[in-house]
Amino acid sequence: LHLVDSRLDKMTVAYEDVLLGSRVFKHEGMSWDVLATFPNDKFDWIYIDAAHDYAAVKKDLEQACRVVKPGGYVICNDYTTWSWSEGVAYGVVAAVNEYVNERKWPVRYLALNHMGYHDLAFQRPSTTRPSHDAASRNACECRRKSTSIWGLTRVIRSLHSWLITPTMRRGD
Repeated sequence: LHLVDSRLDKMTVAYEDVLLGSRVFKHEGMSWDVLATFPNDKFDWIYIDAAHDYAAVKKDLEQACRVVKPGGYVICNDYTTWSWSEGVAYGVVAAVNEYVNERKWPVRYLALNHMGYHDLAFQRPSTTRPSHDAASRNACECRRKSTSIWGLTRVIRSLHSWLITPTMRRGD
């Protein structure tokens, strides 16, 4: 697991024991700069919770989509056009929609947040397209083997104290 933040000192001490270990790597810097240091097709999934302006989101998407493996997922946090808490416009929706529509990458999941700060997951097309049933079996197998990663994801999301609602699968 690789965690990237522009200020690592913001990580809550309460979660430090969960974030320590030989399989957790912390990187300080701008997410697009850190992602640029990784080779192509390295990660199974990437969760982006970074800057919200259009230009920054585009930079994040370019790097994240380069380093995610074919068939992997990019999950974008704060998929909204407006932050009511900050009183500013967000460029996340425009950047993500433009990116996936230009490349015809399928949107797979939408997790709704009661305050409007949603998560949207899209998938990098696979070089070989498994059947839907095979993809579902692979996802279930991955979840069973990676329970600790899914638990860690919940911990990371809880750092922001947001309500996480069940994902809604878009019909194919």
